[in-house]
Amino acid sequence: MTGVQTCALPISIALRAKPLAYIGTISYTMYLIHIPVWVTLYKLLSVMDGSKAAPGLLLVLLSVVVTLALSALSWRFFEKPILQMKAPSRPPNTFEFASK
Repeated sequence: MTGVQTCALPISIALRAKPLAYIGTISYTMYLIHIPVWVTLYKLLSVMDGSKAAPGLLLVLLSVVVTLALSALSWRFFEKPILQMKAPSRPPNTFEFASK
């Protein structure tokens, strides 16, 4: 038997879906900002509600939506342009400097 066989498991098919791949692209930013977003929304919703109780499902849904939106904006207008400006990586040749 030659070559590598790939099996089309449902999970592997799902993970190749474009929306999930995009979430993988912005996932680090999501990780970085989800707590500040949650805390800010918690405080805003608590003030609007006038109570100290956690707003519950509304807080979770808003946190997810705002985190996804801010992460997508960060990727589009900050991270992606910086990555495109980066020069092609080439390992430095240490002997090049020694011979001059």
